[in-house]
Amino acid sequence: MRKYIQSISILLIFIQLGISSDKLTANQFVENSIKRLDNIDCKMIINGKSIEGKGKEEKTSFEIYIHWVPESENLETYKKIYIKELVEEGKKGKKLWVHFRKDKKDKKWMMLPRSGKIKDITDKKSSQKVDLSSISFPLETLKNEMVFLDDEKVNEVLCKVVEIKDEDGNIRLWIDPVDFLIHKKVYYNKKSEVSREATFSDLIEYEGLKFYKKETIYNIKKETTVEMSLQEFEKATFDNLDRFNTPLKKTTPSKK
Repeated sequence: MRKYIQSISILLIFIQLGISSDKLTANQFVENSIKRLDNIDCKMIINGKSIEGKGKEEKTSFEIYIHWVPESENLETYKKIYIKELVEEGKKGKKLWVHFRKDKKDKKWMMLPRSGKIKDITDKKSSQKVDLSSISFPLETLKNEMVFLDDEKVNEVLCKVVEIKDEDGNIRLWIDPVDFLIHKKVYYNKKSEVSREATFSDLIEYEGLKFYKKETIYNIKKETTVEMSLQEFEKATFDNLDRFNTPLKKTTPSKK
C-alpha cells in the first residue's frame, strides 16, 4: 500500500478564481492550487498498479474520504483524510488517517492489517512512508521559496511553471492559470537530477470541477512505474465522522 499512497493523485481542482493570475506571486499561485478543494467533502475510489523494472505488477484499490472541519467548531484540526485499502473478502487491508492542523504539525497514523496495531507515522519522511501531496499539498509548503520559470504547454494547455525550493530537492509544478489545476509534477534530488515525474491524462469535469482521472508516476532511481486511476468521485455529506478518527487502543483489564 505504501508505494501507492506515495503516489496517489487525485488530481482534483477548483473553480476558476476571480483574481487575475498575472498579478499573483509564485507562492500565491501554488496556494490557489493547494486550496482548490477547500470546504468540499468528498469520497473517491482509486485503482492502482505498480510495475517494477522486470515487469512485475502489483494491483490494489483504495477508498479515500476527505472531510473539512467547520470553523465554527474552533478546533486545531481543519481537515481530515481517511484511506482504506480495498481487499478481497476475508482479508484485511491497511488503513491510514491524516489530520491537517492549523499549526501545520499534521498528524498521520497507519493501522497494520495483521496485528490491528495503530502506528504513529507523523515524523516519518514522506518519501519513505506517506506522501499525500497529490491529494493535498501541506500548507507548510507555502513557507518555501518559489519562483516562476518559463511557461510551457502540457496536454495542449499553456501552464505557468513554478519551482519550489527545498533542501531535500526542488519540485516543479505545471499549473494552468485558469483552473489552477496541476498538469505535471517533477521532483529533483539534491544534485538537481530528476528523481520522480508525474504526468496526467483523461481530463474530465464534474459539477464544475475539472480533474484528471489518470496519473502515471515514474521513479527513476527505483525504476518503478505507478499508475493511478480514479474510478469514482462524488461530493459527500458525512453524518457519521467516526471513520476520520483513529480507533481507541484496546486495553487489557488488570488482574486482581
